[in-house]
Order: sequence, then structure tokens, then C-alpha cells
Amino acid sequence: MNSSYKIILIFVAAIKIILMKKILLLLFLPIFVFPSCSDTDDGFEPNHEPEPDGEQEEKKNPYKTGVDMSSSTFFKWDNTGINDQYFMLGYGYDVTGKYAHPSSVRNKVIDMDKYSKDTYGEITFFQSTSSGPELSIGGTQRKCIETMGERAGFDKNEISKYKNLFKGTFDSPFKNDSSFPNLSYSYIGISQVHVLYHLYFFYSSSSSRLQERFQSRYLTDEFQADIETISSDEIIKKYGTHVLNSIKIGERMDYLYRYAEDTNSNSYNWFLYNMHQYFSQGPSAWGSKPGKNPPLKENMHIEAVDGTRPNPNVWMIDITNFQGGKIVFNAWDNVTDSNLTLVAFRNDDCLIPIYEFIKNPNKKEELTKVYEKYLSE
Repeated sequence: MNSSYKIILIFVAAIKIILMKKILLLLFLPIFVFPSCSDTDDGFEPNHEPEPDGEQEEKKNPYKTGVDMSSSTFFKWDNTGINDQYFMLGYGYDVTGKYAHPSSVRNKVIDMDKYSKDTYGEITFFQSTSSGPELSIGGTQRKCIETMGERAGFDKNEISKYKNLFKGTFDSPFKNDSSFPNLSYSYIGISQVHVLYHLYFFYSSSSSRLQERFQSRYLTDEFQADIETISSDEIIKKYGTHVLNSIKIGERMDYLYRYAEDTNSNSYNWFLYNMHQYFSQGPSAWGSKPGKNPPLKENMHIEAVDGTRPNPNVWMIDITNFQGGKIVFNAWDNVTDSNLTLVAFRNDDCLIPIYEFIKNPNKKEELTKVYEKYLSE
């Protein structure tokens, strides 16, 4: 092989080496370039500086105002009927007020002494001491009222129609905290009840003969006179919408928890914790604080429904902005005859519409219309 041919071969080999290097460089070039690319349109890396103050503020609880709206008050009511032999049994009751609350008891409609002395009189009255939760409600205000209505014996159609049913339960508890009036709240409530007496009498709305017997024999003289002399509106005002047919007598403590924006679905655990974290009826030991964050806005309303009517007997705790100490309430001891009042409806036939005790058909029709309007509008 001559020298010229060798030179050509060396030249060709050199060109091949140069081309291979360029190919390899092109193949590996994206590996070094792509990681430096940005997801932003301008090709720069994202800004990792702290968020502006405005965005940080949005993450804070907007309902922590620093103003504690907690309050304690005295809710005055007459313990009507407590000194009667059969307590409030046979008395009128206004179902637009608080659920099974003595403040809604009105004047006597049925003379239970007359009824008990009659051959047909069937009154059950016995002592049975017990303690425990009597009523549990939860959900929107409307859902809570539906639960109370069902417990009191109203059917679905009546609950839907009677917009004023037990509205007193929600009318006043949180009036002192109106800082966020448009906030959509949910509720959890429970009544801790100490019962001493059970009372009920036999009555059937389906029995026309039994209705006539009550209308003719067992009404109080005052109610009979008022049927003839005062208007239907005045009858509702004086005697209420129903007659108490089945009741429990004792004392109770109401807890109503109001909350909003429960982002951790943890409201019930916080309700149980808050019941005793902020309010104590004496020495007690309860579970630990829930692990997840509470709802952003919380209130607790507590009422002692006690025949001695302690002062104060109502507390509203602004949990979100609370700045005080635990409330200690020592008024309760063992339930006795000195602190009795109406604390519960005994079953779902506990209330009889008042118009059923009107014998005069024209007056009965008139009172029924007033009754429907009063509950519905």
C-alpha cells in the first residue's frame, strides 16, 4: 500500500470520528437542557419567595375577631301547674315556643280531678327516677325542628306546613352573637334529663264518644266560659295550641351547639368536648381534646331548666373568641320535689290539638282556622 492511499484512509477515519462525536453530542444535549426548562411561559424557574401578605391572611380563621360575645342571663318563666296534684297534665301548651319547656305551658284546660273521679278516668301517675339524654338533634335548623316535631307526634305534612313549630328553640340562644348573620350554621343539641315522675291520661282522637265526654264533663269552668265569651285568637293566646297529655317531670340541662365551616367533619367530637370544656356541673373527668381542628365558627348555648330557676340559668359561650374561664354551675344536687318542672314529652301522643275540646261546631271550625294560621304563618 503506497503512502498516498494511507493518507486517504487516515483522513476518512478522522472524518468518521468527528461525525460520531457530533451525533453523540446531539443525543445527550436534551438531557442537560430539559431540566433547566420552566413550567412558566417565560422560561424562568418558578418564584419560591414567600407568599404575599394577602394570601397568608386568607388562611387565617376569618371568624376570630378578638371580641368575646359570651354572655350569661336569667330567663324568667312561670312554673305553671307545678303545685297541682297532676302537675301540668291537662294544661294548655303553645308549640311555637321551646320544645317541652315549662315557659310554653299555658292555662288549665282539663280538670284532672274531675276526670280521675269518673268511672272512665284513666290517669297513670308513677315515680321513676332516671337520668340520661332525652333529646338529640343535629343538622340544619329545619332538620332539627323536623326531629322535634316527629318526637312530639306531628306527621310529615304537619311539620312541613307548620313553619312556627318549636321556633322558640332557636329564636334567642345566639342573639348576642350576630357578627356573621349570613353564615350558614348547623346545629347539634342534647338535653341531659333527670326524671322523677311520669304522667299521662287516656285519650283517643279517633273516638267521637270519648271526645264528647271530655267536652261535656272534664273541662275547667274557666275554659268552658272562655269558649263562649272570648275570640279564638284570645283562646290560643291564653291556652296555647295543644293540651298536655303525656309528660315527664324533673329537671334538665340543654346544650345547643352552633357551628359553621366544619372542614374536618369533626363537629360532633368537638361538641362533646366543648360541653364540659367550658361548662362544669361540678368535678368531672372527660376525654382528651379531638385531634383534628374544630369548625371555624363555634358557639354553645346552655340552659338549666330547673324549678328553682337559678340566676343565671342561661349561658352563651362564644367558643371561637372565648377569653374567660370555665363556668362552674353548682345549683344542681339530687332531683327533689323542690326543683321539679316539665322536662320532656313522654311519647309521641303527648299533645292534643286544643280545638278537639270544643263542642260547638261553629266555634270549633273558627278555632281550627286560627290554629292553622297561627302555626303556619
